[in-house]
Amino acid sequence: MFGVTAMELNRNNLHAKKMWAFTPNCMICLGAGIKTDSLPIATTIEQCNADKKDRWIECQAGRFILKNKGYILLDGQNAVHSIDDRTGNWKDVMLTYKPCIVKGKVATLYIDHGIAKDASYEYIVVPESTPKSLKNFKTNEIKILANNSNMQIIEYQNKIFAVVYNLNKKELRVLNLKIDICQTGIYLAEKKKDQWKITYKNPIIKQQ
Repeated sequence: MFGVTAMELNRNNLHAKKMWAFTPNCMICLGAGIKTDSLPIATTIEQCNADKKDRWIECQAGRFILKNKGYILLDGQNAVHSIDDRTGNWKDVMLTYKPCIVKGKVATLYIDHGIAKDASYEYIVVPESTPKSLKNFKTNEIKILANNSNMQIIEYQNKIFAVVYNLNKKELRVLNLKIDICQTGIYLAEKKKDQWKITYKNPIIKQQ
């Protein structure tokens, strides 16, 4: 199963373009145009409940494992990992929750962008990983063709995953395929035998 989705974040002076490409063996995550007015920004790759036995394993530079799930950073950025006792209130996350103080041990993996004006990220999530399998995972087959505020494009396994936010470029040429772009939106192009199938969607969903 292959798929692609995206999110344009604009909340409390925090801006970002986010894309997720789904494949049978991994999820490819892109972020671009990350900026804020004055506060430091972090992209959380993973945050989950942790047991006493849980440990982060960095099996190779930029490759981490927790609970048999692997994470690979593609763009040379480094991530910060921790397992700490935390206290929080779900109402601080979303106002629809009732006030309730929760305590527990939390595992976190994140990228620290600092006070960013145009930050980006590229990483992969690989389920059912072991240190050996994650170390041997071939990232050279994943080609990031664009990751900016205008478009985000991935080429992988004879498929093209693309999100177009602005029409500053009218044409894509990848895998010997020319795609004329006439609309912003989400594209998934896949080669079947000698033909290409292109799926397109332009979801206009705004969350206040």
